[in-house]
Amino acid sequence: MKKKEMTVKELASLGGHARKKKLSAARRKEIAQKAIRARWDKSKGAKSTASRQGHRSRRKRKSSCERK
Repeated sequence: MKKKEMTVKELASLGGHARKKKLSAARRKEIAQKAIRARWDKSKGAKSTASRQGHRSRRKRKSSCERK
């Protein structure tokens, strides 16, 4: 029989499974928590920066009376 050629996605999946077997449950948990913290920090930073920039741009606008 001829072996089926694997796609890139299938090959990558094998690597993930091998890594999962190699790491302890505690280490996998530590990696997952680090990823969650990074996502939360990123989302908090993006929201606060955007709101501050919007606030600054509103202050710089002149009213219709001042434009004339």
